[in-house]
Amino acid sequence: STHLTSFSTRPAIQVEVNTFSGDDAKKSNAYDPTKSPTMALTIIVFGVLIFLFLLAVFLDKRASSTSKDIEANERAFYRSMNQQRKLQIEEPRSVVNWKTSALTAIRRRHPWCSVFTR
Repeated sequence: STHLTSFSTRPAIQVEVNTFSGDDAKKSNAYDPTKSPTMALTIIVFGVLIFLFLLAVFLDKRASSTSKDIEANERAFYRSMNQQRKLQIEEPRSVVNWKTSALTAIRRRHPWCSVFTR
């Protein structure tokens, strides 16, 4: 046979589809965190997320308690943005300038991280 006639149109591999029903979920221990490491990890990740959210709210409330503090914080934020722009244009490249620019960029683009970059 030539190479054009050696190919077959019938698939050589048969793939069976797995079925999933409500009984499978009842019989398995997929949702039990003591028997499923995936569920335990999910619970831990959500727990850490909730803890960090509450910590961020607490730190934010403590840091900006009065309107004077809020105004001073905003002024410092915009001054650091202007300083960062000036560093990029006028100053030579250095690690210190890069760190300053990176922190300002993280604080500006990711407001949920801004509490920890003050």
